Amino acid sequence: METERDFGELRQRVDYAMEDVLADAAFRSSAQLQSLLRYVVEHSFSGEDNLLRERVIGAAVFGRSPDYDTSNDPVVRIRAAELRKRLALVYQNPAFQKHVRLHMPVGSYRVQMEWSGGPLALRETPAKVAAKSLDDNLSAPSQTNQLWKWTTVALLVVLAVVTILFWPRDRVFKSFWAPFAKRGSTTLVISGSNAVYRFSDEIMDRYAAAHDLQSQGMEFFMDLPADGTLSARDLHASRTSFVALGDVRAVALLVARLTQNGAAFENRFPNDISFSELRKSPAILVGGFNNPLTLELTKNLRFVMADRHYIVDGLDRKRSWSIYKSKDAHDNTEDYAILTRLVGGEGQAPLLVVAGMGQYGTVGATEFALSPSMLNELNRVATAGWQKHNLQVVLHLNVTDFKNARPEIMAVHSW
Repeated sequence: METERDFGELRQRVDYAMEDVLADAAFRSSAQLQSLLRYVVEHSFSGEDNLLRERVIGAAVFGRSPDYDTSNDPVVRIRAAELRKRLALVYQNPAFQKHVRLHMPVGSYRVQMEWSGGPLALRETPAKVAAKSLDDNLSAPSQTNQLWKWTTVALLVVLAVVTILFWPRDRVFKSFWAPFAKRGSTTLVISGSNAVYRFSDEIMDRYAAAHDLQSQGMEFFMDLPADGTLSARDLHASRTSFVALGDVRAVALLVARLTQNGAAFENRFPNDISFSELRKSPAILVGGFNNPLTLELTKNLRFVMADRHYIVDGLDRKRSWSIYKSKDAHDNTEDYAILTRLVGGEGQAPLLVVAGMGQYGTVGATEFALSPSMLNELNRVATAGWQKHNLQVVLHLNVTDFKNARPEIMAVHSW
């Protein structure tokens, strides 16, 4: 009976069903649909109704601003309709026979799973199903008082076990975010910027005039001759102007989390922040090597970024993680990240740092912090009581077709 399924096993079967769908040709070609399916399955399973609203999905999955106009930008509705069509294509294939199928009804962003014995909404958690079965059992006529008694006891045990398995997910998630997502508070979201050089206005103006590109502003590429030369005067550093797309996505996800409970935020750059502000206001630092505040405020912690593409363990200098196997390699097939959470106290505000060595790591660390199931996984390996202490987690991410796989926990330290 479904109420007797172990909650962890239930989640694992749903994850397997989702990964099978994502591996199908109908989904392999669309990173957006993959992200959308992962998002709606995750939050449907967790029962997080507030994260399954159109505007929240638009911000979290498609990078829209938290207050964007859904009537003028129906991206979520369009992609959800496409997701439903592709799910139907997957399950129409006779070779795709699974005991668990995923289904998102029209007019809702909540995913249901369909067992071979019939549909079960993901929102109906095992604890709720057990409670419902218990009510039905109590109202049904029993043959003997003894049978009624033992049946009631058995169902109560099932209800208690499943409730214990389910609720820690929510408690861990809320505990992790409690210092940053308080209603009425303002959290500083501080994103780094990439090192970019731009051509000077003079050389751009000359090229635009020679090629009739005056109407293009500054946004065009110059066709430079292979044997041409440029002087230092032709280039200038463009500071705090260019942010990696991965960092933009991380900021959008974080802002959606902060605002869903009524918390306010300010998005700032490191050169616009004083240390006195960091002492007074909760802050989230986005980015690793491209965020000087990250490097400065975490340099004395156990896990730090070093030598351009390493994470080193300050307590065990022989242990490190490298983004590239050799200094000559520059592929984008993996990334590492450090998730740091400082609880603050004694005149220090709490600080959260999502720092990838590259943009994929930063997104991965953000998704890890925003995932109840991943934080529950962390809860199983971290020292008891870590929620009340400072924390660092080293994460590894495989990158395929410019998309992260599920982060892997490499090391955890709390103090």
